[in-house]
Amino acid sequence: ISSVPDEIGTFPALQKLTISACYLSEWNTALQDLPHLEYLDLSHNKLKNCPAWLSELSHLKTLNLSGNGLSKNSIPTTVLHKIEVLL
Repeated sequence: ISSVPDEIGTFPALQKLTISACYLSEWNTALQDLPHLEYLDLSHNKLKNCPAWLSELSHLKTLNLSGNGLSKNSIPTTVLHKIEVLL
């Protein structure tokens, strides 16, 4: 798959999401419909950037983007200031 499926937004109470090593190359704004998300693991995919809207996920504390080749410079400071654990 190239992106998180749109249907993920139909689970607004979801708190933990792992989609690792699935060749994701695009972010899906459907993730914005997960207001209770605390843990997001998108490690070992092909993501090239990190959207600023991730900072709007008020409960997100852990973000794992390891194995995507992203540098901390490619992650917006608004996201960096919000996240407690960045992998």
